[in-house]
Amino acid sequence: MRLRHLTAWPQAESERTALRVAWQRLLQRCTPVSIFQTFEWHEAWWTTFGHGCELHLLLVEDDVGLRAIAPFVIETRPGLWRAQRCLTLLGTRNHASDYADVIVPRGDTQAAQAVLDWVIANPVDWHSLQLENIPGDSPTLARYAEHAALPQTLLQFAAAAPARRLGDAAENRALLQKKSLRRHVNGFRRDGGVALRRLREPAEIDAHLEGLFEQHCRRWANTPTPSLFNDPQQREFYRAVAARLDPESELNFSVVLWRDAPIAYHFGFERDGVFTWYKPSFEPSLAKRSPGEVLLALLFEDAIERGLREFDFTVGDESFKYRFANIERQVYRLRVYRHLSARLPALARHTLKRWIRRSPHGAPSAAGTHPDH
Repeated sequence: MRLRHLTAWPQAESERTALRVAWQRLLQRCTPVSIFQTFEWHEAWWTTFGHGCELHLLLVEDDVGLRAIAPFVIETRPGLWRAQRCLTLLGTRNHASDYADVIVPRGDTQAAQAVLDWVIANPVDWHSLQLENIPGDSPTLARYAEHAALPQTLLQFAAAAPARRLGDAAENRALLQKKSLRRHVNGFRRDGGVALRRLREPAEIDAHLEGLFEQHCRRWANTPTPSLFNDPQQREFYRAVAARLDPESELNFSVVLWRDAPIAYHFGFERDGVFTWYKPSFEPSLAKRSPGEVLLALLFEDAIERGLREFDFTVGDESFKYRFANIERQVYRLRVYRHLSARLPALARHTLKRWIRRSPHGAPSAAGTHPDH
């Protein structure tokens, strides 16, 4: 077994193709897998947001092929006395990836250990290791948190991740008949008709991406949480993701049309029978008619009709998710500090945030309660 350490994303087409094929083969041996672990997602993020970071892409290989991938980056963050070099997983710096982890088949402890050995050996100088949005059932959490060579470890709950399993036919019928969903859909159907359309052609996707950006910016204008699409880099990232994912099987970019006009959008994903809720939007001038609820109802209908097994709302505890979810997962933040002096301020911040959340006068969640989030 050998470890290959890439500090630049492959530029030659032959090298990119070879890595993509090996990456896809590795994912076929991993479970569970989301879009956030794919080659295409990582490449889109790196080419858009990688400026200012150092890439440390670790490939654990043997004579048969690729056995593990650790897509690390180092970013420099301000500290109390000096700048801090943080080793993180690619895609988590700006919360783009709802789930992140070292990519290794469950049970391959040898390959997973090879990545950890690299971290401990410190071939690059880092002050803290900060792994965000690690699924609660990931072996990475215990492996890193309990290792004797990483004593200054802080494991924190990061977020809930509600989801809806769709395997039960009776429960599916009950879901689709919820009055809170049906009455809004029926209102639009009586008034000119409403339909969900999945976008598949590149030119159509490009045109409706502009519609999503513009609609989302209007939806969140003059609020405490302006649209992320005010940032040109975010628009570039969504275009990069859309250009790389297969619109027939991976990208699920859908529009709700009423009288041939787009009243809602959803930019999401599918993989292995799981629909991933990612970025919705709706026409703000129609807010009283709840086009966000209509979007959700039509997405449920489509997922059930096509036999998908799960509707994953991903991270965030917005109350609307719990009206429909029947399971909840958790993701965690794992922080490892080289020195106690760096761990203590982080522990103090963590304790303060927990106290604020538990306080009856604590600030409300910025995520809100509407399915547009």
